[in-house]
Amino acid sequence: MLSAAELNCATRDTAALPAWLNETALRIWPFAAAPTIVLRLRERDVLVKLRERSGVLVGEICGFEPGGPPLAGVHAGELIVFKPAHIVALRE
Repeated sequence: MLSAAELNCATRDTAALPAWLNETALRIWPFAAAPTIVLRLRERDVLVKLRERSGVLVGEICGFEPGGPPLAGVHAGELIVFKPAHIVALRE
């Protein structure tokens, strides 16, 4: 499992994010209903389907923007753990 902190993903203030992202109660989303989260890594947006919230957030990488080849060591389908501060955008 990848880690947004270890990959050095960008961080931001979490005040503008929905409050439910900062909750620590366990919640699991099926892939089809999962919200899409955007993380920023080396000037690229990494699109992540949020799968679990349980103190930390766990998601499945589902794409990159702008399009193009995956980033070295980061591939679609991999799981990544991150915190609300790593979220640069939320696409519901």
